Parts: sequence; structure tokens; C-alpha cells
Amino acid sequence: MIRDRYAIVFSLGIVVLTAGAAYAYSQLGATPVRATLVLPPSSGEPVKVGVDRAIDPAASDYRRFAAEDAAWRRKNARLLSVDEYRARGDWRTPERQALDDRVFALTRRGENAKAIAELERWVAAHPRDSEALLDLARLTNQVGRNDESIRWYREVLALKERAR
Repeated sequence: MIRDRYAIVFSLGIVVLTAGAAYAYSQLGATPVRATLVLPPSSGEPVKVGVDRAIDPAASDYRRFAAEDAAWRRKNARLLSVDEYRARGDWRTPERQALDDRVFALTRRGENAKAIAELERWVAAHPRDSEALLDLARLTNQVGRNDESIRWYREVLALKERAR
């Protein structure tokens, strides 16, 4: 499940970066134009054929964008203090992500009982977390605790019904 999330986020990042690069390139003024290509004719008349090519941005375009970027940075960009970073929570992994990381590491090492205990503690504190309930149901099913697994699956279904 965690690997699937990372794969989705990675794929989405590639799409966003590609779209962003295409947009940035279009903003540089690189527009397709028709250039004339003269081929030697068989009848003696020159034949003009259009060939698509892009016009590269000029140095003046780069200077203009650099100046605009510098103006934006002067107005908006600044270094944050340590207290501001901590207030924003930038240096901490969210609790739910930390739980997923711990459970993944425990199951990789084969410590399924500890992973189940982690999930049970989380579910006791967050009874409406359907993803954690589903992880718990799958893990208990995987280790052969079928009665428990059925109970957790039913809890997930009950949450889904209440959400409707």
C-alpha cells in the first residue's frame, strides 16, 4: 500500500514536471513558425516548401525573465527562522505517515505481531481511520487470525456505510 502511494506520487510528479516544462517553454516565446526551404526543381522553377521549426528565445527574453524573477524574490522570498519552520511543521513526518513507515518496516522484518500492535494502538486512538482499519484487517488475515480479520473488515464496512 505504501509503495503504491509512492508510485502514484512519483507518477503524478513526472506528469506535473513535464506539463510545467512544456508551459515554461511556451512562455519563453518559442513558437513554431514556417521557414522557407528552396529545393532544386526538375522543371527549372524553385519550389518553396514549409518546414516547422521553433524560434529560440533571445538573450533579451532571458534578461527580462531574470529581472522579473529577481523582483519576485525580493518581494516574496525570505529565509524562515527555526521557530517558523517548527510552527509550520516542516521538519516532522506526519503521524499517519510515520505509522505507515513503522508498520511497513516491521512487516518487512517479519515482525507482524508488533505491526498489528502498532495498528491496534492507532485504531484505538483514531477509530474512524478506515485505511488503518483496512491495513489491520489485511494484516490479521495474512497471519491467520481470521476471526479478528473479519471483525476489522466489518468495522471498515460500517464506517463506509456511515459515511454515505
